[in-house]
Amino acid sequence: MTEFGNTHFDERLEAYLDGVMAVEDRATYEAEIAAKPQLATEAALQARVDAALEHAFPLVAPPAVHLAAIEKHLAAAAHGRESIPMLARWPWLVGIASAAAAACLAFALWTPSSRTGNEPFFQPVPVAQVYTKTVAEGFEPYYECRDDDRFAETFLLRQGIALRLSKLPLGSMMKGLSYPGGLSRETTAMLCDVNGEPVMVFVDREEKDQPIAAENHDPALNVFRTERDGLVFYEVTPLEKPTMTDYLVTTE
Repeated sequence: MTEFGNTHFDERLEAYLDGVMAVEDRATYEAEIAAKPQLATEAALQARVDAALEHAFPLVAPPAVHLAAIEKHLAAAAHGRESIPMLARWPWLVGIASAAAAACLAFALWTPSSRTGNEPFFQPVPVAQVYTKTVAEGFEPYYECRDDDRFAETFLLRQGIALRLSKLPLGSMMKGLSYPGGLSRETTAMLCDVNGEPVMVFVDREEKDQPIAAENHDPALNVFRTERDGLVFYEVTPLEKPTMTDYLVTTE
């Protein structure tokens, strides 16, 4: 197990970043990350390490001739027909092993954005549909976030940009954050109460935007879309105009 100082690196975080965590466990673990500042910090640090390793050690497949030589050597060793002096081939094997280790390390520690091929299938859905389901289930967030730093860290971890919540006007309150999907599995939703009405603001990276997200077949709901700072915001509300999106601003 990898360690950061005296803190053991959570093996579940490895599974989460590698995109191999079970779908049913992913949302629960994301809530745990958001609720634990130390774990969130480790996740953000690992993401930066991943990016640096990917840049420094791009994954390159070994030449076919080297792969063939390795296979031949292993086959000979398995049948007890080792004929290449170890001393003579040592530098060559060290070179192959070092390159393979660097490539494997870079592959194992790629960021989530480079692991899309390993991630479970995700189906984008209209955010109005997610809103309706959330309200029907009691309109409760995955967790109540009352700490400004933890709030910002959640968006930094999931969307790559830290967001803070400006002071809200009288009659408006933020209930908490949830991860109900919508545009992507990284979509973060802020649940709000505005003068007694449930309002949700969905946030994701602009490149994650999906045309289906804006679909709305409920005449009692409005969906307002905004782009800024590399992010896309969808506010779903029964009100006639957006009331919460503008209070989500990037940290300075």
